[in-house]
Amino acid sequence: MPHKRAKRSTREAERKSRETDMVPTPLSSEPIPKGMARILGAERVRADYRAQQKKKREEEDRDRKGRDTIELLPGESLREFNRRVEDAHRPLVRGALKRKNEEKRREKKETKKRKRDESDDEGEDAKGVEQRPVREFATVSSSAPRRLNEVAQAPPVLTKGPKRSGVGKDGGKAPAVSMARKVILERERARVVELYRALKVSRETGDSDKRARIDCAGL
Repeated sequence: MPHKRAKRSTREAERKSRETDMVPTPLSSEPIPKGMARILGAERVRADYRAQQKKKREEEDRDRKGRDTIELLPGESLREFNRRVEDAHRPLVRGALKRKNEEKRREKKETKKRKRDESDDEGEDAKGVEQRPVREFATVSSSAPRRLNEVAQAPPVLTKGPKRSGVGKDGGKAPAVSMARKVILERERARVVELYRALKVSRETGDSDKRARIDCAGL
C-alpha cells in the first residue's frame, strides 16, 4: 500500500546509508551568534563615532589657531585681508549671538514662570480671604414646638375680624340698627337722590339754553 510505512529495520538501514563521517569544523569557522554580532557591531560604531569626533575637534582647534594667527599674506591687499578675517571670525560671531539669544529666551521664560507662580500664589491668598464660613439657616424659635398629627384642645379665638363683617372686637356679632335709625337713613337717602336729580335737570336745561343762544348768534 502506498501510505504504509516501511519496517523499522528498513528505515534504520536507509538512515545509516545516508550518514557519512565528517571531520568536525574548528571554532574559528563557526558562525557568530546574532547577539554577539550586534554587540561587536555596536562597539565598532562607537569607535568610529569617537574617531570622527576626535578628528572634528582637531580640525576646529587647527582652524581656531589659524584664525588667531591671521597675518597679511604677501601680495594680499588690505581689502582681501579684511574679508578673510571676517570670514574666519563669522562663525565665532554667529555662535556668540546664538548663545546670547538663547540666554535672553531662557531669562524671559524664567521671568514669565516666576510671574505666573506669583499670580497663582496671590489668587490662592485671595481665595482664602474671600471664603466665609457657611452659616446655618436661622430657625424660628417657638415656645410650643409643632408636632405632627397634633390635636387641638380648643377652637381658635378671633380677636379681630375681617373688614365689613358682623364680628365685633370681642368675637361677638355687631349690634343691630334700631328702626328709628333706619327711617332716618332712608329719608336722607331719598333727599340726596332728589337733589341729584334736580341738579341734573338744571344742568341739562342750562346746556339747552346755551346752545339756543349760540344758534341765535350764528343767525
